[in-house]
Amino acid sequence: MKKILLIAMVALLTACSDPKDIVINKGEDIEAHANELKSLSDEDKQLLAGYIFRAEMGKAFTGKSDSGSYGITVREAIERQKQFIAEKAKQEAERKAAEEKARQEYAEKEKILNSAVSVVFVSHSPSVTDFGSREATVVFRIINKSDKEITGIKGVAIFYDKFGDEIYGSRLKVDFQEINGVLAKGAEYEYSGRVHINQFMDNEVKFATTPTADLKFEYRPETVLFKDGTSIEAKAPN
Repeated sequence: MKKILLIAMVALLTACSDPKDIVINKGEDIEAHANELKSLSDEDKQLLAGYIFRAEMGKAFTGKSDSGSYGITVREAIERQKQFIAEKAKQEAERKAAEEKARQEYAEKEKILNSAVSVVFVSHSPSVTDFGSREATVVFRIINKSDKEITGIKGVAIFYDKFGDEIYGSRLKVDFQEINGVLAKGAEYEYSGRVHINQFMDNEVKFATTPTADLKFEYRPETVLFKDGTSIEAKAPN
């Protein structure tokens, strides 16, 4: 009888030794229960470690102990981390879907914008102002391909080196004031603008000093304004 009772007690103690039943009241409890937690699967160990890390980082940033993060079992901590990961994955999927939708919408509008106006990179040259600052003069040729008079364009000019790596980007906005504010149908206009070059920014210096022939150019149109009051607009994705 004593032997049977002893076996029953051992079985009972074994049944109650599930490491997932351990209550975590603070981050240090993980180290205190390290021996018991060794029996967790590798996946559960990673989930638990991730949960504790988030709890401790939250405390470090706020300077306060987050009582809602502790006072729970290892099992609950693991489940909370699973939910956190699932929610983050959902948010990331939604973000990517929104970005892809925006890219597709812009691509459709971009075709229409480009069919109305062409922007061609002609040349650029670095210079130093009277005050000693650096700048670059950039020349573009703008061609009205639409069947209307244009009063303004806006977009983003992107420059790449000969390897195709982006080295400089700048907003381009032209209102044609030098030709009475209107670019006629089929007309071309040579626009010259100046951009400041930060001598401590390697990419900007590279853009200014690279020969025009070694630069590749992309224009991402956003707005075309017509004299009749209509317009075509699309926001270029980042």
